[in-house]
Amino acid sequence: MQNYKQIWAKLSRNVGDASFHVCCIEDEEQIRSNGAITAVFLQDVLRITPDHKVLEIGCGTGQLLACLAPATESYYAADISEVAIEALRKNIALPQVTLLRRPADDFSYLPAAYFDTLILNSVVQYFPNAAYLRNVLT
Repeated sequence: MQNYKQIWAKLSRNVGDASFHVCCIEDEEQIRSNGAITAVFLQDVLRITPDHKVLEIGCGTGQLLACLAPATESYYAADISEVAIEALRKNIALPQVTLLRRPADDFSYLPAAYFDTLILNSVVQYFPNAAYLRNVLT
């Protein structure tokens, strides 16, 4: 896991503009468009409402967080990269958002039986193995 922390810390240093929540991508317009499409899809499928309590694991630079959190009661966003979380702390000022720096399988200090929505978007492929994924989901 240490390698992942170092990689994501390096990539997340490119986070800056609060209106653009991705890093290290050359075609920024395509990424903005894809992120917006993903967020609209999730809003439609999940039917996000003001009473939703969301946990996003692997929030990265906050692309989905920025789109979905304003419509929720509570949005917890976790990522392994301290750099990414600190950048989000500077750029996301929503009272219902809680930012956490932690690996995907660390659920300490999270409220038990609280969340009604779990988001694992573009992160599972970076897990070290299937057992790790199983541990995250159980």
